[in-house]
Amino acid sequence: MLGEFAVAGAPTATAPGTRAWLFWSEGRLLFAFDCEDGRVVARPPSTSERAVDPQDRVEIFLWSGRAEDGYYCLELSPAGAAHDYRARFYRQFDDVWSPAGLRWSAAPTARGYSVEGELPRDGVEAMGFRLRAGERWRLGLFRADFDSDAPGAEPRWIAWVDHGGTPDFHVAGSFGHAVLEERHAR
Repeated sequence: MLGEFAVAGAPTATAPGTRAWLFWSEGRLLFAFDCEDGRVVARPPSTSERAVDPQDRVEIFLWSGRAEDGYYCLELSPAGAAHDYRARFYRQFDDVWSPAGLRWSAAPTARGYSVEGELPRDGVEAMGFRLRAGERWRLGLFRADFDSDAPGAEPRWIAWVDHGGTPDFHVAGSFGHAVLEERHAR
């Protein structure tokens, strides 16, 4: 598990239960989220990737940490809608990009929803990352939690790393540090 999540920009607010995991092997990168949510706001996929914007969702961002490099984003809803894109600071989006070989699914749980996915080695390398012990990446893990009783309202933003101030995950300070560690059987 990657750590505690907090309501972005509101350090004293209580975040709904949100857990995330990241695993790797020589052949793929795996990720999973488990989200507590009593009122899931989600719609099935549409022809517009931006249709995910007003929905509950999890987000995973990958970045090398070098200012000149772009970062890669996956926004995935509990009903199967997705928005994938490459971006540069500040908010320069390339919506045409899609990760090679991404497979993912979402499912309701007794307390909310879960999202699980994987990127094959080729897809990870196409983004400029390597799957090997000791690799250091910058990682953003986020969640948008909408209120079904307030359509059109801003979501409660939940973040693994809260850079402080107004929630904005398209800044370098919102990315945490991840190191790929090798696990040995015991």
